[in-house]
This record gives sequence, C-alpha cells and structure tokens, in this order.
Amino acid sequence: MLSILVVIATILMSIPLLTILIIAGRTYNQYRLKLFLMLKIIALFSILFLLATLAGNLSPSKTLAFYLFNTSIILIAISSILTYLSFRILRTEQISKGIILLLILLLISKVPSLILDPIKVYRYGDIIVREAHISLIAVIPSTLSIILIVMEVSLLYRDSKGNPSCNAYSHKLLLAYLFPVSLPPIYLLGHVSRIISILVPYLEGLVICMIALYLAFTFRGVPHKLALLPIRVRAFLLYTHAGLKIMEIAFDPAFENILALTSSLIASIIGLEIAIEGKIRSCVFRVLSLSENVIIMFFGKHTVGTFITNRDNSVIRDILRNIVLEFEATEILDEGIIMDPEIEKAHHVLNKYMD
Repeated sequence: MLSILVVIATILMSIPLLTILIIAGRTYNQYRLKLFLMLKIIALFSILFLLATLAGNLSPSKTLAFYLFNTSIILIAISSILTYLSFRILRTEQISKGIILLLILLLISKVPSLILDPIKVYRYGDIIVREAHISLIAVIPSTLSIILIVMEVSLLYRDSKGNPSCNAYSHKLLLAYLFPVSLPPIYLLGHVSRIISILVPYLEGLVICMIALYLAFTFRGVPHKLALLPIRVRAFLLYTHAGLKIMEIAFDPAFENILALTSSLIASIIGLEIAIEGKIRSCVFRVLSLSENVIIMFFGKHTVGTFITNRDNSVIRDILRNIVLEFEATEILDEGIIMDPEIEKAHHVLNKYMD
C-alpha cells in the first residue's frame, strides 16, 4: 500500500518539474541563453532527486537503498547550487572566483558529512525509508544554500523595481522562493521527532514541486520575461565596422535624441581601436558605465551591436551576442552599402529577443 502511495506522490510532484524542463528546453532551443540551459538542468536534477528517492523506497535491500538515498542528497545539493547561480547571472556580468569557491565548498562538504554521519534507513511496511540528513555538519551547507538563494532572489526583486514591465514577475518570483524558508525549522524539528525526520525528504520534494508549479503558472507563455527581469533596455543600435547604420531604435522615448550621440561614440571607439591596434578584434565586448546607464557593445566580424541599459549582466550580454551573430550568419554584408533586406533582417532578429 505504501509503495503505491510513494509512486503516486512521486509522479504528481514530477509533473510540474517536467513542465519546467520542457519549457526551459524549448526556450533554450529558441534563444540559446545559458540561463534556460541552467533551468533545464535544475529541473532534470530535481526530477532525478525524486526518482532516486523513489528507487530507494522501492529498493529490495537496505544497502542499495542507502546508496540511492545518498545519491538523492547529492542531487538536491547540486540543484540548489545551480539555482543560486541561475539567479546570480541575472544580476551580474560574471561569477566571482570567491562565489565559485564557496559553492564548491558547499557541495564538497556534503560528501564528508555523509561519511561521518551516515543516514539511517528503515524498512517500514513494503518500503524502505530514511531519516533526514540533519546533523550539524549536514544542515549548515543546506541552510546556507537556502539563505543564498533567498538573498539573491530578494536582490533581484530590488533591482527589478525600476522595470515596470517586469516588476510583477520579480515579485512573484520572490514569493515562489520563500517556500524553502520553511525547511530549516523543519530540520530542527527533525532532531526531536523521528517521524518528522523521515518526512523531511518528501517535504523537500514538495517544496521543489510547489516552486516549479508556481513558476510554470507565473511565466506561462512568457518564459523570456525571466531573462530580462532586472534589465531595462533603453535603446539598441547596429552598425557596420565602417560606421554605416543598419538600424537604431529607442525603447525609451527619452533616448530618441541620444541615438545620434551614441552612434558617434561607437564610431569613435571603432576608429580608436583601428588606430591603436591596427584592426578590430571580433567577438569581444566593450562596456562603458555611466552614472545610471550602461553602454554594452559587442563586436562581430562585420558589425557592432550596442545596447543602452540600466545595468550590465551575463544574460543581456548573451542576448546582444546572439543578435549580432545571428544577423551576421544570415547576411553577407557589403560594409560600404546597406540594403533594405539587411535592415529587415536586423529588425527580425531584434524582435525575436526583445518583442
């Protein structure tokens, strides 16, 4: 009877995660942004966590169940770290070495904690269950991971307040990731109650399921909104290396009169690079930070794409690079003349990412 219940529960909790996996996969195939690749991997590892737990429950022996449960603990730890990283790249242009080292230590610390304080498994009815891995050495990395995720989502919400079109989405995202805050108190209760301790893995799965369900509902039909949460794009310009305009568009009316100045700046940077280095390096970014805005330029083989935004981050760089490379991949440019089909293609590529 219990085996049937855990199978049904696992299937039900996997459905929202499968939905996220499919949505993230389709969105990544369309936009080729590493954010959605990470979300796809997170969903996959979360599903594997549920399946490893289920396999341990239905295992014919305690020894096999023991290793399957240990695997599930590592899987959810990896999922937590990737979740933090996915929100981190929404706020910053790169992940610092200090953050990478901290995350590696959080993940590696799970291994000695599983060795020094191995989980206890029991046969209960027709299934095998385990107690939660909630010793002090095990709880500290788990709690720190939750704190890091909630902090990063809170900062993302703060940074998104200046973007009216995305503020509602960031608020709902913050609400979704308040669910894990309930886990540390449950870990403490698990120390005084074996029943609660045994229920912890299923409660973790339930929390993951609720987050996935909430996100699938919030971003249904508009998953690309997640990529631009803290970013407010003011304008976009696309020029050839020779300085010919392919397109320029202001998304903020206040920047319409600034486009000409920006194009002059781009031409000056191109001329300066040619004068100093003798050539233009392709596939590189140039970033100019102002007091309240950032000018981000990406140099392709023949063109220079430029975003004027309120901030710089890894995702907006990916979008800018993709726009330039996709445009250059389909057009053979004569840098001395720009034809209407090339302008139409530039608008088409831009609308794919910014519509």
